[in-house]
Amino acid sequence: MDQYEVWCAVLYLLRTGCQWRFLPSEFPKWQTVYAYFAKWNKPDQHGVSVLERALKKSSWRGPRALST
Repeated sequence: MDQYEVWCAVLYLLRTGCQWRFLPSEFPKWQTVYAYFAKWNKPDQHGVSVLERALKKSSWRGPRALST
């Protein structure tokens, strides 16, 4: 499994608020993405997850607001 594709799918889910089961077909299966998300979201001994560290490093600003 290409972890970059999984990472892109996680970012898509976080940005759009899409439900897991409605993840677009160009991404890996939602079950695979969820399994990696669950693994990456587990806190380490300092209480910080790999996902949180990666999002902070990439200057993640959260979901995009919809323009009206």
